[in-house]
Amino acid sequence: LGSAAGLGYLIAQAEGVFDTTGVFAGMVVLMVFVLVLDALVGQAERRLLVWRPRAEGGGA
Repeated sequence: LGSAAGLGYLIAQAEGVFDTTGVFAGMVVLMVFVLVLDALVGQAERRLLVWRPRAEGGGA
């Protein structure tokens, strides 16, 4: 990897020494971050794109 800091680095380090607890902890932190970011983007989309009609049906 090209970094010596950050969450990805910590996960890679834990993986390198077979620290499964560290790997899972890093993955949980990453998952929570992504879920919060998704919720924030969804809120921004609902506020900023009120003119766009909502999609109906399942698609395809």
